[in-house]
Parts: sequence; C-alpha cells; structure tokens
Amino acid sequence: MRLITTMLLTLFIISPPAQAEVVEVLHFWTSPSESRAVDVLKDMIQQQGHTWQDFVVEGGENAGESLKKRVLTGYPPTSALSQGLDITRWARLGFLQNLNSLAAEEGWDQNLPAVVADAVKFNGSYVATPANIHRINWMWANLSLLHNVGATVPANWQEFFKVAEQLRNAGYQVIAQGNEQWQLYITFQSLVLSVGGADLYQKLFVEKNFKAAKSPEMVTVFEVLRQLQPYFFYDNNTSWNRATELVIQGEAAFQFMGDWAKGEFLSAGMTPDKDFACQAFPGTQDEFLYTLDTLAMFRLKDEADVQAQRVLASAVMSTEFQSAFNKAKGSIPARKDVSLAGFDECAVRSRNEFDAADIRGHLLPTPSQTLSENVRMESQKVIDEFLSDQEMTPEQAAARFSKQMKLGSYMY
Repeated sequence: MRLITTMLLTLFIISPPAQAEVVEVLHFWTSPSESRAVDVLKDMIQQQGHTWQDFVVEGGENAGESLKKRVLTGYPPTSALSQGLDITRWARLGFLQNLNSLAAEEGWDQNLPAVVADAVKFNGSYVATPANIHRINWMWANLSLLHNVGATVPANWQEFFKVAEQLRNAGYQVIAQGNEQWQLYITFQSLVLSVGGADLYQKLFVEKNFKAAKSPEMVTVFEVLRQLQPYFFYDNNTSWNRATELVIQGEAAFQFMGDWAKGEFLSAGMTPDKDFACQAFPGTQDEFLYTLDTLAMFRLKDEADVQAQRVLASAVMSTEFQSAFNKAKGSIPARKDVSLAGFDECAVRSRNEFDAADIRGHLLPTPSQTLSENVRMESQKVIDEFLSDQEMTPEQAAARFSKQMKLGSYMY
C-alpha cells in the first residue's frame, strides 16, 4: 500500500500552494482497510504542503449531529463525508461551495456516470466530490466453511436455507450480523429488493410511497426476515468489521454487507473466489443497489482556505486517487475513465454489473441517498423491534414500518 501511495504522489503534481493551510475533513473511515484508504488522500494533501486534520466520528450514524454543531456555529470543516439529502440540505441553506469552475477545468461531467454527477450537484452546480461507488447488495462467504459441508455459494433463498441447515448441523454459525440498527437496515434493504422486487424497492425507498410498506409483498419481506433470524450470529462486538472478521476467521459462513467489507478480506490476505466469495445478495443478481462516499465542500471565508479546498477536491477527482483509494476501500472508482488494472475480481465484477444495470435502468440508490435521516432512523427501529419481539407478526411489522416512515417524514 505504501508503494502505491508513493507512486501516486509522483503522478499527482500540482503547483506548490502559496500558503500552507489546515485541511479538515469529517469522516468515519476508521476500520483497518478504511484507514489505509484515507491515508492515500492524507498523503496527497500533505504532499502539497497542507496539513491534514481528521474530524473523525466513530460510525456514520453519529456524524450528522457533530457536523451540524460545527456548521451552525460558523466553524465548518473543509469537507465532510455526506450523502444524498444531507448534501441537498446543506446546499439549499447556502453552506456549500460552488465547484463548477474546477469541474469545468477538469472535465467532471465527461468522466462521471450520470447518477454520480447528479448526486453531487445542487441546482446544476457541483457542491461535493465523489470518492467511489459502493454496491450494497453483496453477500460475502467463507469458501472453506462451505467446502467443509460440501456446499456451494447459494444464488437464491431455497438454496440459501438448504446450505444454512447444512452449516448449522455441522456446528457452524451461519450469518455474522452486527447488532447496530443501520447494519440490520443494510440487510433489510437488500431483502426488500430480493423478495419484493425492484418495483417495491422503487416505490418505497425512491418514490417515498410509504403506503407501499403495507403491501402483501412487504409482508413477505418480513416473513423471510423472520426465517433468517435463527441463522443470525451476534458477537459481543457489534461493529460491522467485527462481523466481517468472524467470516474471515471461519467463525461464521456469510455476511450481508456493502463492499467496504471486501477491504477487510483483502487486508487479511484473502483472495476472491479462492478464500472468499463475493456474490450478489440472493435474488438480486440483476440489480445494483448503490451508495456513494461523497465529500461535501463547505463554504469557507478565507481565500487561502478556499484554495486548499480546491486542492482537496481536485485530489479526490484525480484518476490516481480514485484508483489507489478504491483498491484499499473495496469499492469501485466513481470516474468512468479509471482503469481497473490491478483491481481484484470482485471489483471487476462490480464495475461490469454496474454498467450492465445502468444500461437496463436497474441502478437503484440506497435509502442513504434518497431518504432523510429522520425517515431512516424511524423506519429502521421497526426492524429492530420486529427481531426483538417474536409476538410481532409480519403484517404488524409492515404496517408499523409504513407508519414510522411517514412519521419520520414529518420531522425536521
């Protein structure tokens, strides 16, 4: 990784800044693989004579409140890892920097997929930079455990439950599952897509038709979730990367998680299709459920700070950064023109399936891109309640999910 970074710095050449500034970035890239990924950006900024300062928040669910306090007191960071409606909100309030001049100089429109460019614009103006594209609907598997029970990676739910029983009968844990609400929500999103189909997913999470949550298809989603529940294995440590570690160490066979989990497998020296499998969540092979890591650029008062911010934005959009960062992070580059030479097989598969889904119109954004934080928080509570209360029926859960989504939409 250090060699990659060193080579990258020799390629990324910008005129030395007239004045060294502090570049402060709020992020929650704190797992081992995420830390290595963000080091790429730190090194690039420091190479330009600026000082990198982490504004780190453990867990993305805590970032919003910390950022709000800073911005509303007139002391915003240079940039913050933000998504979807959070970017729109800050831009609408006038807190984000217009990056159009830099975007025009560097040809961002020509090199970003339309869904990515749209996600970092407000009223046609760039206000953020995309670091990557993550696919959410992945299933990760320890191939050694599957081999031990004579099983292959399941492609649908009938196959999955058969393999799950084989694993459990052999004494293995089946699904490593973090107990945090957002992690259960990740699994649930993919389950809605798998069981309810793209139509239900589109109505619920994109069109915000909360009545769709009371549909028979949604009841079936909760029925399958209840079937999955006995196979969930919760470790004392609830972090997502601890769940990934359980699969890496052979303590559990599967994990449902976005492809940031892949960075942990690679960091452990494991090889795709040999030691671990990366396959679409059962029943979602033709769909691509995506989210983006995007850095919102805040409006700054001092011109020297603004110039340092431009260096940051340009670095994030450079092909060198996009390549090195995403190799470490487990995601794929946001730019279309970045070669995947040197990337692993899972990344190549992800890019091919992204392009195919784009052509078919099957790219679907995650709720983190489309729903407000309040709607997400209120609705994901229901999943936790359903799994905690064995008396709650799927019909009751679907009705409550609809009610809580609507409630969240009324909150500021």
